[in-house]
Amino acid sequence: MPSLSMPTRTKRPVQPAGKLNGAASVLPRTPGVEPPGRRRRPKWALAGLAVLIVGGLLGMYLYTATGDRLSVVAVAEPVAFGEQLQLSDLVEVGVAADDRLSPVRWADVDDVVGMTAATDLLPGSLLTMSALTSDPIPGPGQELVPIALQASQLPAIGLRPRDEVLLVATTAGQVAPTAGEESATPGEAGRPATGMVVRVGAASATGVVVVDVLVDTGDGAELAMLAADGRIALVVLPRGG
Repeated sequence: MPSLSMPTRTKRPVQPAGKLNGAASVLPRTPGVEPPGRRRRPKWALAGLAVLIVGGLLGMYLYTATGDRLSVVAVAEPVAFGEQLQLSDLVEVGVAADDRLSPVRWADVDDVVGMTAATDLLPGSLLTMSALTSDPIPGPGQELVPIALQASQLPAIGLRPRDEVLLVATTAGQVAPTAGEESATPGEAGRPATGMVVRVGAASATGVVVVDVLVDTGDGAELAMLAADGRIALVVLPRGG
């Protein structure tokens, strides 16, 4: 019997991975799928957009708030009650507009210079018209009397501007009339005079303090003579009493 011969198969060489017929192969991309490194993140994009919006709104608010600020007058140096206001006592400041506040506008500063302080003005406070008066001190119907007192004749708590006081005439060497003795007081016979402290001076080397007191017209001359003789005692009254 003739022998049957099986055909021999020729083995083809195995191509390295990624090559086909000696050329680099290009792997097809799956439609609609991007490489991992280039995938978009919607959450980060939205966060960035939110930051931009918030920053824009904040900038708009700051711009608006700055635009609503007013240039007003503030107190730079202490001004005591009864003193005239000087330009050097004032300073220009910017404040936010507020209907509850009524400070003097800096554009009107020349109108308040020379006016009299109707109260003590403290540094850092905004100046208002209610704290000023156009009436000089002394005003109509008033007289200003300087009274020199020893430190021992002043209250331990001290005197302040606008303190209401009672001025009592004394006999020589006394600080008050004795019982049953009629006092030679100013004003109506036998009655002390009332006044208001305007300013308290610094004590001298001998301990004398000069107190400026505002009194009614007609009392000043008598009080001045008594003060020159050292025959006045001062009593502090409750404010508004």
